[in-house]
Amino acid sequence: MNSSPLNDIRVVAFDHDDTLVCSFYAAVAQHQFVAKKYFDFDISESDVRSIWGLPLTEFYRMLYNTTDTDSVIAVMDKHDSDFPRQLLDNVLETLDYLKRAGYILALVSSNHSIEIGKDWRDFCIDGNTIFDFVQAENDSRFHKPDPRVFDQLVNKMSDRGIERSRILYVGDSLMDGAAARDAGLMFVGVTTGLVGSDEFARHGFLSISRLEKLAEILPKVCPITKS
Repeated sequence: MNSSPLNDIRVVAFDHDDTLVCSFYAAVAQHQFVAKKYFDFDISESDVRSIWGLPLTEFYRMLYNTTDTDSVIAVMDKHDSDFPRQLLDNVLETLDYLKRAGYILALVSSNHSIEIGKDWRDFCIDGNTIFDFVQAENDSRFHKPDPRVFDQLVNKMSDRGIERSRILYVGDSLMDGAAARDAGLMFVGVTTGLVGSDEFARHGFLSISRLEKLAEILPKVCPITKS
């Protein structure tokens, strides 16, 4: 992929976990603690890794082998502050630059809106102002890698006269890339999750090492430097 198709991008949509917020390793530690303390079994990093990226409710159901996901969520909530997540470098600066550069920003995540809201509060993200469109797990019956996960976004942008080919999705997983590609969207991977640049490239996806690198591949945005 060369940079020319990105010149027509009008909408930049983002995944949430490990794209905007560093989630995986904090989640592993928290699940290991909760599983042992409250349910008396062990969870390995590979257990979490194998289903990471699934819709949150399905993720809990599979990881804990239970249909009573509410009980798991309740004890997880009790220990959120013991396993803090981190906002990835220059996320707020990058979103601000893209917004001011004239891009429409969106969020399409497999996480639940309650969990996303917690991150917004913790990191002082005014998500309802930054994003013109937000879709969480509980907002759609379709989930990645099903390309229909983007139907609501595509339809909303179509109402504004923007074709799906002018939507860029930014995510950290191959699942993100597959869903975007099959939906007819552009995709750029970011290697802040579990997938490296070589693996993205093997699947035909352009990738960047940090979110702020979007400034170098999208027009009208000045490079962002760390303070």
